[in-house]
Amino acid sequence: MRSIFKMIFAITVMAGLIACNEDEDGQLSPVVAQFQGDVSIAENSGANKIALVFNKAAVQNGQALIEVSSDFEEAFYLDTEVVDGKITLEIEEGDTAAFIVVTPVDDMKLEDSKTLTLSINELSEGFLMGQVKDIEITILDDEAPARISFSEGLVEIKENSTGGRVILLTMPTPAPAPGKVTIEFDQSIENLVASDLTFTDGIAEIDIPFGARQVTFFVGGVDNTLLQGHKSVGLTITKVEGALQIGDLNTMNLKVLDDELIGKPKSYETAGGGWFYSKVYEYDEKGRVEKIHWEQRTPGTSRGTQTITYDEQGNLLRITDYENSYEVFTYENGRIVKSENIKNDVVKSYNLYDYDEAGNLGGMASFYLQPNGVYLKSLVFIYLNYSDGNIYKKLVYSVGEANGEEELTLISTETFRSYHNKANPFPAFNVIPTIVSQSKLPGGYLFEDSEKIYHYDFTYVFNLDGMPTSRRVTGSSNEVTYYYYY
Repeated sequence: MRSIFKMIFAITVMAGLIACNEDEDGQLSPVVAQFQGDVSIAENSGANKIALVFNKAAVQNGQALIEVSSDFEEAFYLDTEVVDGKITLEIEEGDTAAFIVVTPVDDMKLEDSKTLTLSINELSEGFLMGQVKDIEITILDDEAPARISFSEGLVEIKENSTGGRVILLTMPTPAPAPGKVTIEFDQSIENLVASDLTFTDGIAEIDIPFGARQVTFFVGGVDNTLLQGHKSVGLTITKVEGALQIGDLNTMNLKVLDDELIGKPKSYETAGGGWFYSKVYEYDEKGRVEKIHWEQRTPGTSRGTQTITYDEQGNLLRITDYENSYEVFTYENGRIVKSENIKNDVVKSYNLYDYDEAGNLGGMASFYLQPNGVYLKSLVFIYLNYSDGNIYKKLVYSVGEANGEEELTLISTETFRSYHNKANPFPAFNVIPTIVSQSKLPGGYLFEDSEKIYHYDFTYVFNLDGMPTSRRVTGSSNEVTYYYYY
């Protein structure tokens, strides 16, 4: 029996010794250290902790030597100093992980993603490398292409402007990388110059530097003495390169204002009592009226265009209403003395003109073709003028015959009693288009015929330049006229 107890005691002691050895072995087994796999971080994410994890708490202090490998050292910061391409991580007893803090540099540039590799190079005694010895950290670029647009949709410059205009292209965010924008001009303009860009065959290229939020180029007018009219050219952003996208306002209309045309009468519209009449004027290079587009509603609508032709000396030569219908003018001693209205090569009527001692138009006699081929004098007009050349009175006579002699019968008169001391840009009382009978604005007129006397009073509204923008007629009529300028 005693031997059995001795055996049991021996077994118990042996089991205790074995248990003690196992506990000591567990405490002294190495701590396995490894990374947790590759990660991606945003360029603008700030500080990021990269963990070197242990399979159990560290039983002693130690160190981990980590190799740092990257072609983009400027793209990140580490919280631990790198020496000879390696960093040293301090491990304290009880730690379950050691950390490397990686902070990307948010450089505002549009670039490809960058990579950083950390590799376990060496561990101190008591630590063992696990299976994942390397970790690749991808730094994702957070910049998007900048959207580039014109700053405004319409720009006007004067042909004779000394400073021209700066055209502005804007981006709501800085350009994250260098780029280039291509602008196409839909037509060439002879009196337009551009600078600060590369311009070839209607296509301009502008370089966009990194970080720019706007770029500019200059356009200016080339002054000349010709009236060529206002010109418009469309600019379109057709292509971008680099870190750019085409923005919402990708077109702009550039209007070059001809200084020879600015302020010239463009058109007028007059209406009253159910009728409407308008004229629009076009000019040639020398500033003379070249075309007149007219429209009339009474109430039916009719419209047409008169084309005015001049000779080499600038004298009025012909007014064409439409094909095979025109009026030609004859000169003597530098004055128009006759005009003929021709249709289909037949002179339907003609006018003879006379002048007063001051050189103003003083009279006109109208002759009309009769069925028998004879031209009959039908009307005679007498014009009386103030000393400044503005018409004072117009008298209209019918022509008859009494006792074999010509007899004139007064039909009507128009009397212009006063004038404003303002230039008249739209003289409506021109018997001959190139002879101005009312250089000043009339204050109204009195019309008399055999039945009644009619009073017409004019009231004007002027713009800041002193030019009339409207005229209202009161008295025996109620009408309004609006004036427009180039």
